[in-house]
Amino acid sequence: MTEKRSNDRDYYFDNAKFILIALVVFGHFIQPFISKNWLLEDLYYFIFTFHMPSFIFISGYFSKKYQEPYYLLKVTKKLLFPYLMFQILYSIFYACIGLSNGFNFKLLVPEWSLWFLLSMFFWQLSLFLFGKLSPFLGILLSIIMSGLVGYVPFIGQELSISRTLVFLPFFLIGHYTTPRAIQIVRSRLPKLIAIGLFFLVALLVEQNDQMNKYWFFGSLSYDHFLENPSLGFIVRLYIYSLSFLAMLAFFIIIPKYRLFFSRWGRNTLYTYLLHGFLIKALRAADISSIPLTSFSFFILFILSISVSIILSTNRVAKICQPVMEYQKFYTLCYTNYQKFLQ
Repeated sequence: MTEKRSNDRDYYFDNAKFILIALVVFGHFIQPFISKNWLLEDLYYFIFTFHMPSFIFISGYFSKKYQEPYYLLKVTKKLLFPYLMFQILYSIFYACIGLSNGFNFKLLVPEWSLWFLLSMFFWQLSLFLFGKLSPFLGILLSIIMSGLVGYVPFIGQELSISRTLVFLPFFLIGHYTTPRAIQIVRSRLPKLIAIGLFFLVALLVEQNDQMNKYWFFGSLSYDHFLENPSLGFIVRLYIYSLSFLAMLAFFIIIPKYRLFFSRWGRNTLYTYLLHGFLIKALRAADISSIPLTSFSFFILFILSISVSIILSTNRVAKICQPVMEYQKFYTLCYTNYQKFLQ
């Protein structure tokens, strides 16, 4: 099969992914400062309503070929191999910058952003069950599971089980979504609807004084971040409502034509995994001690955009491929071993 010509490429999701990864990076840059400024805190929570849910939705949308031969083997190599490699790299990095006492490698507890790779693997596995169910039943079952998992105190960050279940509905909704539904959202819904939805979500975030970041993380049980854990399921449904509204608004306003940043949307996974080294280094250096001013906020914004662009380039992707792809890693090791023997 011939490769699709670049001028025939659908840039809609490329545009969406780059904007989302820029928001992920920006959110991580401003996180140390949110306790100092209520407006920044609301902005942080607003971004979190939709940036990872939208990423997960897109991943589910492009996971419709799970019944192909060797699909599970391909997914295992694509997700678990880079998970292992980056788990080792982050463990070494944390020891070097003083975030941990020596090399502390934990295979089953993902380091920071690596939960996404592990959860993605389990979401792909879940398709062999949920792919047999109707969309309504599958989504309903996933929402019930995600709500109930918060009541189990011993389920947390290990194997990313909590986050896997909490974000599973977004993945399944993406999986069940048809190209026709995407076409309606991107082409037929007025942009004014998106503005109204974003305004509504921002208003609901601003009016909620009880909200904290763990409402969005999905990594801990309810008794860790709610004064009344018995209301956890209701809180989770409330966050889902905000996320679905913000996601719909986001996908309405995404441009469908090729733009200057479209090409960077193809390598967002590299940006997602690599930017953590810079973020963690800055936090180890106590970046939160810097006074938060309009100028420092502007610098953080420019820095986050710059990091997103640089790490999404093909050059960075090519350099990092041996860490991301099993076959390239094996080839590199074998080649160097042959050179050593000579």
